[in-house]
Amino acid sequence: MVKNFVRDYTNFITPPDFIERKDQHSVLLVDVDDGEVKDIATLCKNVDSSYDIYLYHKGMSDTEWLTRVADTVDHIIVNTDTNELSSIKDKLVTRPNASYYGPKTPLGNVNRLDSPLIYFIKLLND
Repeated sequence: MVKNFVRDYTNFITPPDFIERKDQHSVLLVDVDDGEVKDIATLCKNVDSSYDIYLYHKGMSDTEWLTRVADTVDHIIVNTDTNELSSIKDKLVTRPNASYYGPKTPLGNVNRLDSPLIYFIKLLND
């Protein structure tokens, strides 16, 4: 479902929803732990910046939605823990707009993060 929001706050978006706009920084979080998502939400609640944050994790199966989102977001952050999403995550992390964190180091990607929260902190400081 495509939604057109004009409000200026951070949106956390899951399948099948999609927000069509280009005026707000967008990030896809793939297989990010709940605690890390909560940390990002807390940060976003306390700053003036706003984001469209797409969430995809174990148990989700809408790979068409995932591909559409990955093709349109400004940045992708992938948790490299090994699980049933590993083959999808291995492909996403090779994109030029991708960063990763976790135990596995993908070949050709030097955009390592200590955590997804670090990405948002860096955005705020730029």
